[in-house]
Amino acid sequence: MGVRARVLLTVIVGSIFLGGVSASEKTAVEPALPPDAKVTEILNGLGDNSSAVLPPIKTVGEWNAITKQFDMEHTGPVGRDYTNKAVWMPDRNRAFYCGANHGAPHRLDDAWEYDLASNTWVLLFAPDANNATGVMEIKEETIPGTTEKVKFVQTNRGGPTHYGHTWWAFCYDPGMKAALWMNVGIGDRFANYIEQTTHSKEGIYEGPPMWSFKPYEKQWKLVLSPKPFPQVPYAAQMEYVSDLGGPVCVSGGWSGKGTWLYNHATNSWKQLKALSNEPIYESLMAYDSENKVLVAQEPEKSTLQFDIHENKWQKVLDPGKDSADAPEGMDARSTMYYDSGNGVCLLFHQDTPDVMWSYSAKDKKWTKNKVSGPPCPPGRTISYFDSARNVFVVNKASTTWVYRFKKETKAATETASNKKAGDKPANP
Repeated sequence: MGVRARVLLTVIVGSIFLGGVSASEKTAVEPALPPDAKVTEILNGLGDNSSAVLPPIKTVGEWNAITKQFDMEHTGPVGRDYTNKAVWMPDRNRAFYCGANHGAPHRLDDAWEYDLASNTWVLLFAPDANNATGVMEIKEETIPGTTEKVKFVQTNRGGPTHYGHTWWAFCYDPGMKAALWMNVGIGDRFANYIEQTTHSKEGIYEGPPMWSFKPYEKQWKLVLSPKPFPQVPYAAQMEYVSDLGGPVCVSGGWSGKGTWLYNHATNSWKQLKALSNEPIYESLMAYDSENKVLVAQEPEKSTLQFDIHENKWQKVLDPGKDSADAPEGMDARSTMYYDSGNGVCLLFHQDTPDVMWSYSAKDKKWTKNKVSGPPCPPGRTISYFDSARNVFVVNKASTTWVYRFKKETKAATETASNKKAGDKPANP
């Protein structure tokens, strides 16, 4: 085989295994869904610091017996106590969701997306059996870019098994066109299953249990990474950082090993910061693309910022757990996302359904906003920030609540200001 042929083969293999975009990949968002006129009317009428409840959700999918067992063909996925976070997909203008419960009512590997315009949950991957019972198989593959063969476990349809605490270890990588789930399994992890089945520990994959899901292809795949890589504990944080071109995984507690960046093009992990003052486990995290900082909010109300240029975590606020001046950042009870249009992080806590907190990284200050409009209905939450429609979305089974921080975004304000200035040059 000639040099050019080997290079071409490497590119193709890398595209298949690392999640790169090849010419053969689908780019159309399917199914196409018509906008709901009532939803459009509600969103158009939503003003500053205001909320609304949408009509009951719709669902689309190829339902199997398991989805019907849990009535998901009527309710959608429903919030789960391992996972209340959905992630925004800018190329699809929809939000992706997956994850599990502690056990009741289920642990499933189903995959969904939510389309706000049509108010519809779309089932992308029907669930395998509860906690993969009876459907596991051992796979052996070569780690891309190496000659090392490793063994791991997946379901017989290619899905993940032994689902763990997702919470904030979950993001979407636009370069891969894939959602990434750091599925730290509990109980009988797949390593134990392999050893029990084969009576050998040889060749068991020891890297991060990061699963990718490509919504265009509707398929799960374990991302096999060579060393070095992070040791990821339960309840770590992971967020896509556009200015670094990949997801940043933070594990500053339990057995965590610092702050790491993943690069899908090279299938490699790079340690950005050794374990020292990273945010603790079970915290929330969002990337402020204007100020170039990761913002983390801890369960005991401390706020940290990671400057991507200085490569440094700094605790900027520490008001104490009894403070009324900052929210609790507990990843099982609250969610936080960056509102790029208004340059703030927005945090919602399920125990205060009529409050939305906003955070300015520039001013290092939290503001408690009493919402004008209906409070968020009770129930388990799934939430995300819809960048296309400038709203914070909280879904609770068949009910969806939306909140808008400011109707006129910073970009719109700047455009209006420039028009008002007329033809006068910016730098005379």
